[in-house]
Amino acid sequence: MEKLYQQLGFHLVREKLAEYTSTENAHSKALSAGSFLPKSIYLLRQQQYLEMRDLLALDTSLPLIGFRAQEDIIAKGKVNGTILHEEEIFGFSEIMQHARQLSAYFHQREGKYSELTKLIRIYNPDLKDLEQQLFKLFNAERQIADNASPELSRLRKKINKIDQNIRIKVSHIASKWMEESIAAEDVVAFRNGRQVIPIRASRKSKAPGIIHDQSQTGQTVYVEPMVIVEMNNELYQAKQEERNEVRRILLKASDQIREYLPSIELCIEALETFDLIRAHGRLALEYHLDKPDDKDNKLRIVKGRNLELNFSTEPVPLDLHLPEGKCGIIITGPNAGGKTVTLKTIGLLAIMNQAGFLLPAEASSTFPEYDKIFVDIGDGQSIDGGLSTFSSHILSLKNIVEQATNKSLVLIDELGTGTDPDEGAALAEGVLKVLSERGTTIIATTHHGSLKTLAFDSPHFENGSMKFNDKNLIPDYEFILGIPGSSYAIEIANRYNLDERVIKHAKERVGKQREKLERLIVDLQRKISRYDIQLKESKKKEKDYLEKLNYIDSKKSDIDHKFKRAEKDAVKRAESMIADLRRELESSIREIREHQASKNSIREAQSVFLKAKETLNNIDIPEPDVKARSLKMNELNVGMTVHVPAMSQNGVILEINQKTKKIWVDIDGSRLRLQANWLEPEKKIKQRISTMVSHSFAGSSYHLDLRGKRAEEAVMETDKFIDNAILNGINTLEILHGTGGGILQKVIHDFLSGDRRIKEYKFAPPDQGGVGVTLVNLKN
Repeated sequence: MEKLYQQLGFHLVREKLAEYTSTENAHSKALSAGSFLPKSIYLLRQQQYLEMRDLLALDTSLPLIGFRAQEDIIAKGKVNGTILHEEEIFGFSEIMQHARQLSAYFHQREGKYSELTKLIRIYNPDLKDLEQQLFKLFNAERQIADNASPELSRLRKKINKIDQNIRIKVSHIASKWMEESIAAEDVVAFRNGRQVIPIRASRKSKAPGIIHDQSQTGQTVYVEPMVIVEMNNELYQAKQEERNEVRRILLKASDQIREYLPSIELCIEALETFDLIRAHGRLALEYHLDKPDDKDNKLRIVKGRNLELNFSTEPVPLDLHLPEGKCGIIITGPNAGGKTVTLKTIGLLAIMNQAGFLLPAEASSTFPEYDKIFVDIGDGQSIDGGLSTFSSHILSLKNIVEQATNKSLVLIDELGTGTDPDEGAALAEGVLKVLSERGTTIIATTHHGSLKTLAFDSPHFENGSMKFNDKNLIPDYEFILGIPGSSYAIEIANRYNLDERVIKHAKERVGKQREKLERLIVDLQRKISRYDIQLKESKKKEKDYLEKLNYIDSKKSDIDHKFKRAEKDAVKRAESMIADLRRELESSIREIREHQASKNSIREAQSVFLKAKETLNNIDIPEPDVKARSLKMNELNVGMTVHVPAMSQNGVILEINQKTKKIWVDIDGSRLRLQANWLEPEKKIKQRISTMVSHSFAGSSYHLDLRGKRAEEAVMETDKFIDNAILNGINTLEILHGTGGGILQKVIHDFLSGDRRIKEYKFAPPDQGGVGVTLVNLKN
């Protein structure tokens, strides 16, 4: 199995995964990851890794720590009476703490990461009481603290006091001996854990005490003064008692840990498991990996990348699928065109999928569950074993034919090479025939022309090729399904100026029919390449058109909304004016009556009011639009008049394409390609006469000062400023943003660069403001 992993580059993927781990055991598991797991297992792992990828991208970091393998410490702790070291006990305390925090992390996010939450519940790592008891034994330096027990506290105070008394006494003696020229220097040194004074060897008889050491020259000896020997003995005894007390504390802690070792093992396993899952999440984030669709059992790769190549470069994505009813693809084309990389990419993705890894491909990719993957890539030549290139291929093919099943994937590079071309092609056909009748999935590359025709003759196979630029003879590394590829051998030889006689002989040798077939293939690939370019351009134009249509629609909606609001405001103002007029008239009528006016005078005053009211009634108060229903394809006919709401105009249908579901409509002489759901039944278009009141601007330039504005406010004013300029027929604008820190200038330039109304923009000349002013030219 390891040989398969080496051939497909899976070992490098595992090594990269291991780089993201923090614990020793997770690192080992990453390096030893295997494939062909049960489907339920690898699908579950992929979901866990997907949740971890999203967590790392969108949530706070996990409470995980790194630590070495704990198996030896666990085994040691299981033996009654053994004492764990300080660092081992503290390490267990940290592991229990982080396992508990990890459990709390997912408990706080209930329902957010379902599979990871289920996983942490299996371990249920909560040993808070033990964890806190153990932490109380240690100080900030991870050593047993003075207050770990009352006895230890007493002993350490005693040790500090004795040590201080010794220092004072020794220091006093050293000063005295220095004055008497007995000491070599006025310092206190340490030898064998005891405080000593460096004495001149020639005066050692004058320094009563115990000699513990001497210098390399022999001129200095280190003497422990006799008067502090007893004090040092007392200190030594106190330190021995301290060591015994620490040992007693560690033994008690070890016994506590021994009782909970099974639970501690679960904590360790939880942290190591989530460390490995986090490594998968990090790998997925770094290289944009995703979970394939598991609802389909077909081989379909969408934008697949070879992860081994992706570690060092940006590979060309692979789009490949096995057509319905087919079991194999025969890939042909020139050398170094990407055929072998295509095989390795398919194999590596399949291996990673069944190992539970996320894949460097779109989520719409699908893979069958294979029982085995067979690979024959490379010459396999062995000098020691006496195997030729062809012999190694035959042995490999023999193994494949004997063991492959209808659930196996077979990847063969350069099928039928290494021997006589005719016999090699015949053997290749035989292998393909046997495997296809068994239902084995086969992807093979070859240069044999007869195998290109096999895909046409056999219902089990489909042709494929690698896209090749026939003008400069450089591969594009793109896979094309359904079209065989040319080897371009003679063309490449001709480009490198091989002798013309050789080229001529080669063309005659391959025969006219073969040459004609190769030319047809080249011509077909050239046409496909042109079609791809035209298709990309067409899609880009369609995208631009839809963006413009959406922009027009949004602007129209905005204008309609403003117009209706203005009409309603005008009507309200008119009603207010009429009400005021009515009050004045009624006041006048009362006054006339009070002055005994004639009935004719009253009728004249009332007629003035009625005329004003009639004027108001004639004003059209707009009603809210009722959205018309969209038309369906079966309701449309050529010559039919329809309404295009996005343009608020009617048009006539010129053509209906049932296959693409597109309709060509003529609107005032313009042909537009639209969808059926964009059309409504014909509407009566009212001619509206409106008056627009706008500011007039002298000259052809238009100026806006944004200095002191916030970024968001500046962008809004610039957008409105451009709208007003277009309405007033102004094409050249000046925007004053100042220099400052350059932030406002960058915001405005970012906005202008994405605005389709802008033809070009640039900084003003130095005498007009320089980098503090931007000149803008609008499109006509």
